[in-house]
Amino acid sequence: MDKLRQRAPLLIALAFLAFIPQLLALAGLPGRQGAFWLSLLTQMLIWGLFALSYDLLFGYAGLLSLGQAIFFGLAIYGVTLSSLYWGFSPWEALGSGLLISLVGAMLVGIVAVRVPGHGFLIVTAVISLIVYLMAVAASGWTGGTNGVTVTIPALDFGFLRLSLFDPRQGYWLALGLLLLSYAALRWLTRTPLGRALELIRENEPRAEALGYPTLRLKFVVFVISGGFAGVAGLLYALINQFASAGLLQWTVSANALIWTLVGGAGTLVGPLIGTALLKFLEYLFSGWWPQGYPLLLGLVLLLVARAAPRGIVGMLRAWRTQRELR
Repeated sequence: MDKLRQRAPLLIALAFLAFIPQLLALAGLPGRQGAFWLSLLTQMLIWGLFALSYDLLFGYAGLLSLGQAIFFGLAIYGVTLSSLYWGFSPWEALGSGLLISLVGAMLVGIVAVRVPGHGFLIVTAVISLIVYLMAVAASGWTGGTNGVTVTIPALDFGFLRLSLFDPRQGYWLALGLLLLSYAALRWLTRTPLGRALELIRENEPRAEALGYPTLRLKFVVFVISGGFAGVAGLLYALINQFASAGLLQWTVSANALIWTLVGGAGTLVGPLIGTALLKFLEYLFSGWWPQGYPLLLGLVLLLVARAAPRGIVGMLRAWRTQRELR
């Protein structure tokens, strides 16, 4: 009964998310306006999945990276370019995009995880910059900073044909992939691997003294995290059908770091809350005062650092603990 009561807010949130398309229709929003809000929520889900992948790397393993966007962008380019230039089917394009992101994570991880401390941050940022400049230099293929668009046909599951031009179907696809990824990562963090990663995060020398192969474990989590970033990239390519070199920049990884810190690192649900909150604020400021969003972002970070050093989820958990102790 206690477990059911603890999970009730999550179950209510899931039910609410699942029925959002129907709720928008019941609200009587016009077709275009309803489609806009559904599209905005879909983008939040995509970026939330990207933030989840970052939380596994940073929140659980303690690896502060500015290269996560590499695998996100590689997956996007894998889907769009294979569809555009080689005529791959949707499933072949998705497979190539995921494969490219995983290979990229392996190649970057072999180099990056060997660099200790703040050097890891610098190495990932430099590699991200190099990959971005390579994409810009190959603008004839990649579209450079202007990007390239592609038309991806419906996904055929045999029993279901999913049209990505329907905002509702795109939303449910994004929600389904996010929930599956969340469940997989939640399971992973509770395995012996997840416990070992937490030990490495807290005290790597102690983990080595206890016999843990820390270098190998960091490489494994780096590749797994890169794979989930690639899944987010696949979803981005399917929904937006667009790729740009800008998606490879280290600033995209910095955004994921900010969303994770605001929501609560090492919680999984925290990055989702941080992403939703800040993407919604970005939407509000983009129409009112576009130049003011970076200022607002800075103020939010200062407020969170002051009032909730462990993020929104950490603050809520502390309040719940205090109430239970009374």
